[in-house]
Amino acid sequence: MLPAAVFGQAYFGTVSGELTDATGAVVQGAKVVLTDQQKGFMFNTTSDSSGRYLFRSIPPGLYMVSVEAQGFGKPLSARFKVDINENATANLTLKVAGAQIVMVEAQAIQTEMRRPARSSIAGSSMTCR
Repeated sequence: MLPAAVFGQAYFGTVSGELTDATGAVVQGAKVVLTDQQKGFMFNTTSDSSGRYLFRSIPPGLYMVSVEAQGFGKPLSARFKVDINENATANLTLKVAGAQIVMVEAQAIQTEMRRPARSSIAGSSMTCR
């Protein structure tokens, strides 16, 4: 019979992280994909209201995280290794998709104000020149 301690050991690790934008605000509700770079396994989750995500029971291997969030580009993490009983962390900063500089050109329009040719004040008349 095997000791109870042998059954308590896990063969898996975890991957967690936080998603923020360029200003440091958390990105919630983003689709997060963890991909095993050697075997092609893919795991999916969604970031919570704090911008955090967690993958549990991940087999050891070499992984990469990608994120899809409305209005943002699709960032990829650097490759990282997940070992047995280890929590790997991959925090990502998302950039606004299609951010561009828009040049606006304006031109001043000259207007000419004219005085009335004649003005009448209490029975007298006056001409402007």
